[in-house]
Amino acid sequence: MLRLDHLILAVYDLSTAVESFTALGFTVTPGGVHASGATHNALIVFADGTYLEIMAPTGEPAKPDAPDYTFLFARGEGWAGMCLSSDDLPADLAQMAERGANVGSIGEGGRVRPDGVEMRWQSAWIDEQALPFVMQDLTDRALRVNTDPSRTTHANGATGIAEVFVTDSPWGVPVPLNRRFEAVFGMADERGVFTCGDITLWMTPPGGTHDAVTGLKLHGLAQAVSAHGVTIEPVG
Repeated sequence: MLRLDHLILAVYDLSTAVESFTALGFTVTPGGVHASGATHNALIVFADGTYLEIMAPTGEPAKPDAPDYTFLFARGEGWAGMCLSSDDLPADLAQMAERGANVGSIGEGGRVRPDGVEMRWQSAWIDEQALPFVMQDLTDRALRVNTDPSRTTHANGATGIAEVFVTDSPWGVPVPLNRRFEAVFGMADERGVFTCGDITLWMTPPGGTHDAVTGLKLHGLAQAVSAHGVTIEPVG
């Protein structure tokens, strides 16, 4: 079964971003350094188990034979990816391929938390894009995502992801985003809306220079907030 695991927010400096989102009423949890050594992160985890990953470059070159995520910073700060989690990655990828997706090979990644705990996962790209990509934990997800109430309670009231807005590139390169979403999530409803569990995925008219997440709404959020190239809105 596929679930929306997290959204990636690319930022230039991790400590500055942590300060910004803390000031906006989010509880930010230190993440760690990815296996490549080239990127590190912090997490905003919600009570529904989803989270926002704030990712920044470390300034170090990527180690060989480890996933290098630095390409996510090519377009500056802002939403850079959508990750789905799977209980059976090969089976879910096979189903996507049957529906026409260009499924990449499965690779292994990981990171080390500041307390020294290491976690591992496997993941695959769809149409060579990060919107979305799919992963499956090889270690306990609780090592990767701390869902203790002290970490998932936010002063601004946010409790979980409700709606994600995505925009298709006008050129549909390499594959139109709506076609990729059909292969991943199945057909949209009569409104052209896709769903992933209880989360609604809205596809807005093509625009900009690339496929992108262009909006996010959260359950419980008291008011709209903006930082580092993104605006996050309450539901309703």
